[in-house]
Amino acid sequence: MRTALLVMGFGLLTLAGCGEEPEKRELIPTGPSKSAAPAALVAKPLPAIDLSKASSICRATVKAHQAATAKLTQAPRDLTVLQKANTLNAIVTDACK
Repeated sequence: MRTALLVMGFGLLTLAGCGEEPEKRELIPTGPSKSAAPAALVAKPLPAIDLSKASSICRATVKAHQAATAKLTQAPRDLTVLQKANTLNAIVTDACK
């Protein structure tokens, strides 16, 4: 008797699971819309720093920022290069006062 009830319950669950799925609406888009893409990405400018008295780390970071900014002008939609340039800008702003 118990086995028959288990088999019937399993059968009902299987039939219920095989029904048509309701249409799912996507609440959060998986990617940016085409109209939201910017034409070109621009890195934040560096603050004015006297490099003659700056440490070697500050000079190297400024040089790396300039290189990243130059790469960004060659590939204006490269988000990775933009993030790198903005990170280097934050390092220079914070450490090279």
